[in-house]
Amino acid sequence: MIDPTEVAMLQAVCNSPTDNLPRLVYADWLEERGNAARAEFIRVQCELSSPSLAEAQRTKLLLRERDLLNVHRRDWCEVGGVALQDVVFDRGLISAARMKAFATSRRCCRASSPACARLTRSR
Repeated sequence: MIDPTEVAMLQAVCNSPTDNLPRLVYADWLEERGNAARAEFIRVQCELSSPSLAEAQRTKLLLRERDLLNVHRRDWCEVGGVALQDVVFDRGLISAARMKAFATSRRCCRASSPACARLTRSR
């Protein structure tokens, strides 16, 4: 079951797609509920989106991003029991993906991640 507070937070992200603040608020909320890894991933990707980030810090964050994805990709790339393919994350949230079970999964994906902007059918 999807938490209505989470839906509202994700809707805030959709309403301000270029603003990191709603994503960071969502990250705090996730961390408070025991999902520290996902919260950290959102924060890392938000920080990586800064054009003024020093190269040494960027390298450190890219390594951390890779480590988090290596451990959690399977969990983060599944929606309603359907595995997503070719997942693209934008500042911690899914921005594009492909699904084999397209017709039934599209609605589920939007409900659990309204920031999922592009969803294409896998052949």
